[in-house]
Amino acid sequence: MTFSQLLIILVSRWKIAAIILTLAVASALTANFFLPKKYTATAAVVLDVRNPDPIQGGGLGPAGTSYMATQMDIITSEQVARRVVDMLKLEQSPFRDQWFQDTEGKGDFRSWAAQALQLGLEVKPSRDSNVISISYTSTDPVFASVLANNFVKAYTEVTLALRTNPARESNVFFDVRAKEAKQRLADAQEKLSTFQREHNLISTAEQFDDETAKLNTMAATMVSLRAQSADTNSRSAQVARRGDQIADVVNNPVVAGLRGDLARLEARLQEMNSRYGENHPDVVQLRANIGEIQKKISQESSRTSNSVVLSNTISQARDAEVQAAYDAQRRKVLRLKEDRDTAAILQREMETSQTIYDGILARIAQSDLESRTTLTNVAPLTSAVAPTTASSPKSFLNIIMAIVLGGIVSIITIVVSEMLDRRVRTPSDVSIDLGYPLLGVMPSGAKLRPGAFLTLEGLTKRALPSASRKSLALSHNTNR
Repeated sequence: MTFSQLLIILVSRWKIAAIILTLAVASALTANFFLPKKYTATAAVVLDVRNPDPIQGGGLGPAGTSYMATQMDIITSEQVARRVVDMLKLEQSPFRDQWFQDTEGKGDFRSWAAQALQLGLEVKPSRDSNVISISYTSTDPVFASVLANNFVKAYTEVTLALRTNPARESNVFFDVRAKEAKQRLADAQEKLSTFQREHNLISTAEQFDDETAKLNTMAATMVSLRAQSADTNSRSAQVARRGDQIADVVNNPVVAGLRGDLARLEARLQEMNSRYGENHPDVVQLRANIGEIQKKISQESSRTSNSVVLSNTISQARDAEVQAAYDAQRRKVLRLKEDRDTAAILQREMETSQTIYDGILARIAQSDLESRTTLTNVAPLTSAVAPTTASSPKSFLNIIMAIVLGGIVSIITIVVSEMLDRRVRTPSDVSIDLGYPLLGVMPSGAKLRPGAFLTLEGLTKRALPSASRKSLALSHNTNR
């Protein structure tokens, strides 16, 4: 079917189209007249996501499509609707009687009322900004504006509650943790104080340094004494082997003087022996003097040797005493080191407990501020006012839609009717649809002279330009 054929069919069956369009427009007018008028009130809120949070320091919320979608879900949530029900005190209004009639008192009134209020709610975000429009549609314009404004207020309160309620719950948690941390801190302090008191630790670092200095001094003294003891021990060993030849005896001035006197007397004795003989009284006297000097030398040498042995004994005793004192000091330093290490561990435990306790106190302070804050990133931008014009039904739009739908239905109905009742309406239908050769076309209502004949060319020129006329196709009858 060509477009020209469709136009001819539509013109031929124009009555059907007129009836359908008339019915559609009448239905639209009836709907406009009988449908209740509804009014839509709109309020707007803006989400401030750029200003920093005065408590946490960061932004109040991330900007983005997901964040805007989350806020829209919060606005349309049952929690916000329940808060609106409570704000309007609908439980004390005739609205409760309607709930009882619909549900026979079954279920929760607040949930039912919240769902009923959500039916007229519409939330739309702005495309290129952080503004959200909250619209409410109702048959009462004042009620619509009241609901829109209350949804804005409820949304603001719910947003604040979603922020402060977790902070309040955190306060309870951190209060318990703070008590435990405080007790651990007190236990650590008591343990450290008890340990310092039992071990007489006032200033561990200074005391340890003093005792270490004493130990170093004793170590130096002990090294010196051991060197001295080794020397006296060596000289004592020489005394045991040959006491008169040791350096102490040789270097003794008394012994040296006596030995000098002995040498002179021995030289004189030899001279007198050769001169007077051995039995001369002077020789005998000289021998007695020499014996006396030798005795003195022996006594002085013995005394010097004994002093070396005594010095060695004293040195050994002093070395042993210093060694014992050094060992005692070393044990004391080691004990102080262990005490210092233990005290350091206890000090670190106390400092760790103090750090944990301080951190919990800081977190409690922050949570307390968050739980008491009245700051949100939601700010009312415009308030809803009672509309003066109805938002529905839209009479002009309904009529236009009725005309459009009626036209579509008309075309479909006419095409279906034509398919069920096919007729020859144009000369081309004869040759194309019937398959017969076309001999001529005679217009409807044409006046012909008696005895005149219509030619195909003349009929075509007269018939084809007027597609709206009824035509009659004359075809060759092959059965004649």
